[in-house]
Amino acid sequence: MKYLILKGCAGLGNRLVTLSNAIEYCKRNERILYVDWSDGLYGLKGENIFYKYFKINNLPHVTSLPDLQPGTFSVNPKIWHKIGLNAALYDNYTYGLPSVNKYIKERFLPGKGKLRNARGYFYFQGKPYEEKVNYSNISYLLSLFNYRDILLGGFLKNNIKEDVVIFSDYQPKYYPQNLINHLSLTPDFDRIINNFSEHNKLNEAIGIHVRATDRKVEDALVLIKNKLSKIDQEKESSVIFLATDNKKLESEFSQAGFKVVTYPKFIPDIDLAIGGGIHHWATKNKQFEKAELILKESIIDIWLLSKCKYLLYMGNSSFSKIAVTLHNSTCIDWVQ
Repeated sequence: MKYLILKGCAGLGNRLVTLSNAIEYCKRNERILYVDWSDGLYGLKGENIFYKYFKINNLPHVTSLPDLQPGTFSVNPKIWHKIGLNAALYDNYTYGLPSVNKYIKERFLPGKGKLRNARGYFYFQGKPYEEKVNYSNISYLLSLFNYRDILLGGFLKNNIKEDVVIFSDYQPKYYPQNLINHLSLTPDFDRIINNFSEHNKLNEAIGIHVRATDRKVEDALVLIKNKLSKIDQEKESSVIFLATDNKKLESEFSQAGFKVVTYPKFIPDIDLAIGGGIHHWATKNKQFEKAELILKESIIDIWLLSKCKYLLYMGNSSFSKIAVTLHNSTCIDWVQ
């Protein structure tokens, strides 16, 4: 049996985009998929929260870590024999090194199993992500030849011989049909979303996504009003389902005369000048219960957006990208 273990990386939108890419790799290479979101960004570290909310359909997969005994299987990269298959990506890897190192390694030293001119690696550092890595000495040069690094999953070659492939990526090529064909919500979770949608008649509503953390949303209301003029219906009588991480926007839409519906959720107070999405807030503040709550409510927002008659989305957001994939009618990028 050959497996692909998909390690969680970045926020929800990116994780689902990366999942679509990992599914594609599994289909091309006849590998069994295991999705590992136990990295702690969206809950208690060590607990895989993916299967609490999602199901994989019509694809060979497992819902728990394969029971592979040491010495009985091979893994790519082989360093994962030492660090353990259940390790989180960022416990041992970081993305990006000083620019000279990165350029040399990616352009001229592809290494075994890696592609020349690839766009990036996860670099092995062998110590917790929070610790600063010092590349001022000989380790800087030696790291150029470090074959324990992981090429971004979207650039992995086909037909890797090892029994287990560790896969992760950040904004790889997107295969939306793979999510449509192979991903669904768990029944109880799906019921929550359908009940809210039916109660608020979202099938006649205009769904709008506005991500304020680490995205430029100056004049968002003005831009959205302009895009609404392209929708052929009476906006004054329309319900708007607003999915946002900004508390002020909700009141701004209401004050502008719109009938606004939102799914009640927890939104932390974040200094937008610092940057980063709300999914970083909980782990930085060790609020692990809130981390999973943020994940749960983010999934709900995406799927509720997809239930709306019209969708105004952010083309620069992978979160919006998933909602567009699930939607089956008019979608307009309000950022453009």
